Amino acid sequence: EGAPELLVWMGRSRQLQELLPALRRAIPGIAILASDGIDEAVAELNAEGVLTGVRFVRLVDPTATRPTLASLRERFQAKAGMPLTAEAALTYDAVKLLAAAAQSAGIGRDEIRDHLAGLGRRSSAYMGATGPIGFDENGDPAPAYSLAEIAATGIRIVPRSARP
Repeated sequence: EGAPELLVWMGRSRQLQELLPALRRAIPGIAILASDGIDEAVAELNAEGVLTGVRFVRLVDPTATRPTLASLRERFQAKAGMPLTAEAALTYDAVKLLAAAAQSAGIGRDEIRDHLAGLGRRSSAYMGATGPIGFDENGDPAPAYSLAEIAATGIRIVPRSARP
């Protein structure tokens, strides 16, 4: 019957950033576990450290050493003046994937859908900057996520040994 210990956040980071100061005053020590929806520039910048300590699901690590990702990261930093976010990397891959599907299968909705559905099964997975993109028989991508935490110095992957 004590205070809640955990808040599961399914929204975006800007709204959590607005809510957290009052929430932490009302419930000191509450842990926050967020969905991948928080993995965007607001979390990366972590204004005034408000989001420090929030853990979330990270679908891709934009700091990984994969050459195509490193190239994207350099270009993004030069154009945007900020570090590459997972949101930007995944958006980049989605646009490139759709363009490749249209080139390969045609521009019709059904052709693109069928082409995408076959990636990783009927045809090779698409090699995006974030890694291979393919789908199983249920239309689900292969899981490649990790647990991340927003720290005062940026976002870090939480090692498996440090997870509860």
